[in-house]
Amino acid sequence: MLIMGTLFCTLHVCAQDDDTTAKGAIDKNYLQKVEEKAEKISTKLSTKSRQYLDRIKNAELELLSATGGASGPLADEVKAVQAGYAKLEAILAKPLDPNTLLRSEQYDKQLDKLRTMMQFLSGDGSSVLAGADGIDGQLQSALGNVNQLRDQIMKAELLTSFFKQRQQAITGLVGKHLPLKQLEKFNKEIYHYNEQIKSYKEALKDPDLMLAKGFQLAQQIPAFK
Repeated sequence: MLIMGTLFCTLHVCAQDDDTTAKGAIDKNYLQKVEEKAEKISTKLSTKSRQYLDRIKNAELELLSATGGASGPLADEVKAVQAGYAKLEAILAKPLDPNTLLRSEQYDKQLDKLRTMMQFLSGDGSSVLAGADGIDGQLQSALGNVNQLRDQIMKAELLTSFFKQRQQAITGLVGKHLPLKQLEKFNKEIYHYNEQIKSYKEALKDPDLMLAKGFQLAQQIPAFK
């Protein structure tokens, strides 16, 4: 089951005494699935991003080397490209500022809904955890993995944007000194990376009604309205 549906279908309304409000109970097994799913996708994203960053960087430097490298007509560009990749790698080595995601046109609203719900359950909506022994720790662990997943998605978006810029720049530069056919390897690596990212983001979508049902339940809790 997909992450969004997995979390929200774990919420069940339990009948209480007449003088108490209905509360939700969360199944730790389902939270574990959310935790594992988020970790799995996050790890794959991190691995693929690292692999393709190296491959695309090497492919671009190979193109520039073919024009004469450090002693050729694009010598200054070679140094600029190396510096650009080094700067990018330094940025990716640390967690990104979440605010950059909020300003991005590629902002993943589905993932944000998941985070919002989990943060609510661990904060203002902690009453829904009543009677669920040890559930809070499980929720915090799952939320931690979801935050890591969001960071990896942000980094993937940053890489996608960077690769697009490099693709446009290198096409104009190398096209003046080499046959455009030699750009095929470079372009193919970028294409495959973009396709990988699309496939991972598809795993965050919830095509059924579990999400709607989850929010219908959450809206019964005053603090969530």
